[in-house]
Amino acid sequence: PDDYKSHSVEIKTGSVLFSLAGQLKTKVNSYHHQAIRTVAPLLEAVASAPDGIVEAVELKDPEHSVLAVQWHPEIGWERDEFSQRIFSWFVEKARGAAT
Repeated sequence: PDDYKSHSVEIKTGSVLFSLAGQLKTKVNSYHHQAIRTVAPLLEAVASAPDGIVEAVELKDPEHSVLAVQWHPEIGWERDEFSQRIFSWFVEKARGAAT
């Protein structure tokens, strides 16, 4: 199934993603066929798979909130608290940007 959590990711402490996950490791439903080779200078890798593939990045600029993940929180979010926290964070930041 699409929401099958295929592997774990290790999350960097101090990152937004860590604050949302509340733990250093979690399993995600990742089944991509492409990956980040080089992280852009303004981004920071904040999660990786056991094979070293970058699974999440954040923008280093504290004035802007950017979080990108290589898995699918939009699939199975109804039963996954971590995915729900990612979406809640996104909605909160979007509301703040609209004011």
